[in-house]
Amino acid sequence: MHEPSELLAALQEFRVDIHEGRRVPYKYVTLLWAIARARRTGQRTYEFREVSRELAAVLRPFQVSTSRPDPRNPWFALKESPMWWELTLPATNLTYKQVRELNLRGGLSLDAFEHVVANADFVSRTVQAIIEIIGDSTHMHDLLGSLGLDGAAEPVSAPATIRRIPVEANLSERFSIDYKKLSVEDRTRKEAELQRDYANYLNSKGHTTCRHEISVDGQRLYTDLYDETTCELIEVKSSNDRDTMRLALGQILDYAEVVKPKRMTVVVPSRPSYGITNLFHRHGVRAVWRCESDFESSLIQEAD
Repeated sequence: MHEPSELLAALQEFRVDIHEGRRVPYKYVTLLWAIARARRTGQRTYEFREVSRELAAVLRPFQVSTSRPDPRNPWFALKESPMWWELTLPATNLTYKQVRELNLRGGLSLDAFEHVVANADFVSRTVQAIIEIIGDSTHMHDLLGSLGLDGAAEPVSAPATIRRIPVEANLSERFSIDYKKLSVEDRTRKEAELQRDYANYLNSKGHTTCRHEISVDGQRLYTDLYDETTCELIEVKSSNDRDTMRLALGQILDYAEVVKPKRMTVVVPSRPSYGITNLFHRHGVRAVWRCESDFESSLIQEAD
């Protein structure tokens, strides 16, 4: 099953035409209509002729050219986004012009439907994401009001949950930040090696280690290590350059809000600069780095 974060990311990948520098909104408006209908009726898919007039009326205010929006277009084109849309195609090489003739059944994918009907926060985030993509307008406010989605302006935050997972679990988050020094593959490999070595180092001292899966705000986050013996939250990075260390600091402070560790540590391949360790210490985080076959750490004043 696709996670909410994957579905939200997929919204950015919709292939749409550009009109006067802005994305043509017909696919996104159709999606909002389908979301509202799913929440109101509990129905996932429809035969086109059953809903074509209703959908045409929803699309009409968003007209971007001299001709009115044709609901057959987004109904058919959304099949290119299978994470979100399901279209029953009885044959190959069909075109949008055959949608009405064949009365093609379409609607939300099963994954999208299940999240939409069960997760109000996901709906809010979807609405907000679509507004960011196609722009806010009076027509958008009117649409959300008519669809009953105007209450999605503010996300409904659910309490964060946490689950213990083994160190060996090969799970990680995706980040948009671009590191110039290492490719994504090299960074992932180096971090995995350093994580394994530091876990072995702690285990050799009789400590028990694990990781955590944190579910919060419709996302799943994964800590690198957790020392259960000392209640220490550990983040591992492949470089000690300033951009990487700033990211590490933000991550570990974010995780700590849920995990509530006694100590926080960032592990890197070599000793960071004094400025970085000083910054870390002000936030109660120490730095640990590899030193030959051992590990050394920055000194930090322990809380009483």
